[in-house]
Amino acid sequence: MDATPDSIKSTGRLTCADAPRALSFEWTAESLPLEHCDRLALISPTRRTIYAVVTQLWQVPPSVADDVALVCSELLTNAMLHGALPVRVAVDRGFTGAVTIAVSDGGRALPKIARDVADDAEGLRGLVVVDALSQAWDVQVHPHGGKTVTAVVVAPPPLPKRRSRRKLIVSASTLTAGGVQA
Repeated sequence: MDATPDSIKSTGRLTCADAPRALSFEWTAESLPLEHCDRLALISPTRRTIYAVVTQLWQVPPSVADDVALVCSELLTNAMLHGALPVRVAVDRGFTGAVTIAVSDGGRALPKIARDVADDAEGLRGLVVVDALSQAWDVQVHPHGGKTVTAVVVAPPPLPKRRSRRKLIVSASTLTAGGVQA
């Protein structure tokens, strides 16, 4: 089964603007598998794509890019497991150098940090990780249903732009294959 969302294939919803400061993904009921385990299979290629864009296009140091990718995958996992469709991810590199990750879903349940988690528990640590790696995070409830969880990871300001003919090409086939080719 092809795990790439149809919205990325058909509408190019995976986007890098000309001055590459934003990246977005969207999954709808028509583009997502029904089973949670199949939905979770989308997180790893999404995380790798975000890491590649953040390091290659935005010139964020790898250690900070690791934090960005991990925060994004934790928020996306929560949305896929506990939220409702549609699920949207937006990653934005601000002019100050901060990277903002926003994950929206149609669910009404608010995320909570689990404080007392057994050592052998398999989950419940996602927001603890988000809280530790981000400068700030919050939840915005939408009046017509759904929510957006936003986290900010501080990164050094981008280097001055230099003229280059090299472009990063992200396609459905590279996303599915699990890598980004420059």
